[in-house]
Order: sequence, then C-alpha cells, then structure tokens
Amino acid sequence: MNAIKLCVLSLLMTSVVSFLPPGTKVSRATVGEHRMGFLDDLIGMQQRSPKVSAPVGFQVPEPQPLALSESADLGQVLGSSAALISRLATGAFVLGWKIDDVFAPEDGDYALALGPIRLRDSSSILQDAPRPNKPLILYEYVASPFCKRVREMINLLDLTVEFRPCPGARAGFSDELFERSGRRTVPYLVDPNTGVEMGESGDQIEYLLSNYGPPADTF
Repeated sequence: MNAIKLCVLSLLMTSVVSFLPPGTKVSRATVGEHRMGFLDDLIGMQQRSPKVSAPVGFQVPEPQPLALSESADLGQVLGSSAALISRLATGAFVLGWKIDDVFAPEDGDYALALGPIRLRDSSSILQDAPRPNKPLILYEYVASPFCKRVREMINLLDLTVEFRPCPGARAGFSDELFERSGRRTVPYLVDPNTGVEMGESGDQIEYLLSNYGPPADTF
C-alpha cells in the first residue's frame, strides 16, 4: 500500500513540475502550491453553476387552449390521452360524486371550464366529512401496487395530498424519507394535522377512512 502511495505521489509531482515555467526552482512548497492550485481549479469547476438566461429577443408565448393542427396525428393524441381519461374515471367516482351545474355562473367559485360548459360538482357523502387543514404528505412511486391502493383511497375521499415520489424507492425524495423514518419503504403517510406518520398501506387506508371519511353507514 505504501509503495502505491509513493508511486501516485511521484506521478503527481512529475506532472506538476512539467507545467512549471523554465528556470523555476522546484521545492516541496512549490509543488504543494501548484498541486493545491490544480485541486482548487478542479473543485471550482464542479461547484460553479452554469448561467442560464433567455435568448436575446425571446418573448414569453401567450397561453393557448389545446387544439389539433391539420398535421396532427389524431390517433397518436387519443392514445396519449388514454391514461388521462382513465384517471378522470377514478375522479368521477369520488364517494357521493355528483354534478351540480353544467353551466355554472362565473361567480368566483370553482368550476371546470370546457368551452361553453362550466361543470361544478360536489359530493353528497363527503360534504360533512372532516377535511384536513394542511395537505397530507405521501411518499410513494407509481409502479408500486401498495402505493396505488393508498392513492385510490385518497381520490375516493377527495383529499388534498402532497405526493413526494421516490422512484424505485431509491431516487426522488427517498433520501428525505430515510432521514425521516430510517427506512426507504413506501408508501409512507405523514399527517401534519395530527403528527401521525406511518407505513403499511393497509394501516394508512384505515387511518384515512377513520379520520377523513364519512360515517361507515353512508357508503
């Protein structure tokens, strides 16, 4: 091991000396100074953030409604929209979901505008259910069937939740989850309203129903 260290040090000193101006007296201090200067430059290159700016004359485009151009592939657009349509179906099955008005007035209250149509909906079952003051937090990732169970319950109860994805339980917010719980297992539910934190999808579903669901005899 010592022989390897000496070999590496020798190569480093040789490389530094080769870059010195002719006639420079070489000493340990000189080599150390140039060596640290090289390392400082290398570290500085890693720490410097690139400067990002808009091109000269760039103008922010005006938002436009979604439309199909003549050259658009209708089949490709419909295929890409299949996932969205399936998720809308889940949203439509919020417990007790119903449409209150198809042409809701523009009175400042929420309504989904689709051209001349303004849909306003509500839930006859969840109208008296407790609502969290602060959004819940769910550490999860899309491919997990256990995370999907919890997400579906969140949709059914129409809860406001901040999703923190942990793809493969190793990326995204996975490090934050590990610091918080000592594990990387998802789903992991955090309720800042009660201070409750838990794993296990079954326990999370039971917790959501008992704390934010309607009476059991209503659904």
